[in-house]
Amino acid sequence: MSTVQFKFCEHCGAEIGAGAKTCPYCGAKAGPAPKPAVPRPKSATIAVLGSIVFPGIGQGYNGETTKAVGFFLIGLICAFSILLLVGVVAYPLFWAYSVYDAYRASKRIDSGLTTRRPRA
Repeated sequence: MSTVQFKFCEHCGAEIGAGAKTCPYCGAKAGPAPKPAVPRPKSATIAVLGSIVFPGIGQGYNGETTKAVGFFLIGLICAFSILLLVGVVAYPLFWAYSVYDAYRASKRIDSGLTTRRPRA
């Protein structure tokens, strides 16, 4: 993980060195350098339970918003297609994949193998 080499003056917004006590541009007292973002650990159990309730909930918990919306919409389509008997096969298969994907993604986030930035 890289360290912060600079920060911004809270008064004028100029880029200044991370160790600067005052801003060389406006003379204002400089605050501490910002801390780098650290991803919060994700519980695989919560991600799996969310996806068991309905596809997309576990992905949303993991912070994968676009994937969560897609899984939720596909889950709705599969659930409604049960009325046409197509969903009798499609929904359980998609549901199982959703649970597996939520588990795998939460483990990947916890191990630091993801390139996604955590949301504040």
